[in-house]
Amino acid sequence: MLSKNYYLKVFSIFIFLFPVFIEGYSEDRKQRHFYVGAGWAHIGLRDKGISPLYYNGNHLFLTAGYNHRTEKTSNQLEANFLYGNITPTISTIYPGQNLLQIQSFKSGISFSHMRFAGNLSGDKGFFFLGGIIGSQFTYYEHNQFANSAKNNFSFSTFNISSSLAYPLSLNARECDLSLQIYMPVIALIIRPTYSYIRPEGFLDHNTGNLQSLLNSIEIVSLNKFFGLGSELSFKYKLRNNSALRFGYRWEYSGHNNINQLKTATHGIILQTFF
Repeated sequence: MLSKNYYLKVFSIFIFLFPVFIEGYSEDRKQRHFYVGAGWAHIGLRDKGISPLYYNGNHLFLTAGYNHRTEKTSNQLEANFLYGNITPTISTIYPGQNLLQIQSFKSGISFSHMRFAGNLSGDKGFFFLGGIIGSQFTYYEHNQFANSAKNNFSFSTFNISSSLAYPLSLNARECDLSLQIYMPVIALIIRPTYSYIRPEGFLDHNTGNLQSLLNSIEIVSLNKFFGLGSELSFKYKLRNNSALRFGYRWEYSGHNNINQLKTATHGIILQTFF
């Protein structure tokens, strides 16, 4: 007989996979854009399941998404991909560590829904409140290890979010300066056990793959998972309702268990809207 925890995990996955898209009022002015972008990211990682050392390095950063905005709502669906190598920081404890290297892949998808909550500085600043549902998967491979060379983890999070957009004018063209801050409050985590390539739920080989996947999910909140993220961007509108956006992103995640994980990402990206 399936436990209540099993049904809770199924319901949680349903919530994360099927977000509700809420449209604005029909009389609102609507803006719809597809966008693509590329840039640079720097990732730092300490995963005690693979090594006690702190690794960091540069990555290629690619994004693509869809943005739908009205005077009262803002919806955004985005996918991103990062690829690069990370190496240990300098230390005298582990001689010869300059030969160590981890190949890192990171991908993610997120949906953001924000609603207008008021103006700041008269009618210039637009303040929004809402949430972000997102999932990210990270895979990395160590060049010197054998049994624990390959590792991975995935987070699916529900985040509370706020943003402030401030319209500007540059060379008689409309511009937007915006800041968004978000924090996860619920996380669904899949990680391998200590120095083992499979998550805990897959160790019972008598179960099917789907049930093993559900058994391996850990549902936590701020007591075991803490994260914080932000994005500062400048958007310059061009002719034909297109635009360019330059942004800086920062994100931190930490999972506290016997196999402690801490990771942070800084990224600079240029995107074109059309």
